[in-house]
Amino acid sequence: MSVEESSREISALIPFVSGRAVQLGAASEDAIPGSELVDRESGQAHDSLGQYEAGSIDSLLSVHGFERLEDGIKAMREWRRVLHEGGTLALVLRDPSQGLGDASHVYSPAALNNLICTVGGFRVDQFIRLDQNSGWLFVAKRDAILDVRMPLGIQGPVISQTVSTTPGALAELYFQIGILMLRSGDPKLAESCFRSLMNHEPDNAHAFFGLGMCLASRQLWPEALTELQRAVSLDAGNQEAQRWVELAKSKCEATESPVKLVSTGPATSSS
Repeated sequence: MSVEESSREISALIPFVSGRAVQLGAASEDAIPGSELVDRESGQAHDSLGQYEAGSIDSLLSVHGFERLEDGIKAMREWRRVLHEGGTLALVLRDPSQGLGDASHVYSPAALNNLICTVGGFRVDQFIRLDQNSGWLFVAKRDAILDVRMPLGIQGPVISQTVSTTPGALAELYFQIGILMLRSGDPKLAESCFRSLMNHEPDNAHAFFGLGMCLASRQLWPEALTELQRAVSLDAGNQEAQRWVELAKSKCEATESPVKLVSTGPATSSS
């Protein structure tokens, strides 16, 4: 790369330096003013961001670093982690017509857009040609809503087809959505998913286990214990459910709360 080409590419990225800016995989002579250099020797920047907390970076910048990465999806996921909401990812990419050179991959606009959709969490702002020698400027913004929308947009038709044609797929969908809602801090919505699963499969041990965890997260320990014991009775090998049973018992004993003996089942709702 000539000095003129390098200068043109650095200049293209300077407008996107803001706040805490990190430059990925670059030699010191190619430094972008106002940025921190990371992994300047190998360009394998996705292996060098562990020191950064989630959402701690305002802008990530790279000149021909992305093409040298063996696993672009792994890199994008790590960049998604460290960029805060609204943060900027700005990359200068090799033009595919230049061939691989010292790169592991080259990306056409369509190929990179497909990768972004697969990873999720980024909204593409710009994808413009600098020139044939300097390649492309790619700019995207961190958008947490797209963590959900893009993967579901890709997988949604497959999920719908599977649910409509495969016995048991609907039950699995109820369970997975329930777990997601529980982990995201909405136990009541999760509970409705697990109760729907019970209506669909009344003896599904996972449904009772999930419901027990929902009730436990709401500190409804006697009710939780009943559902967890039902889960263990349906699946005696579920050691995690057994661990939760013991926890629920200890909580009930500590509060001297009476223990219900009959499961509420799928049709009723805890208050």
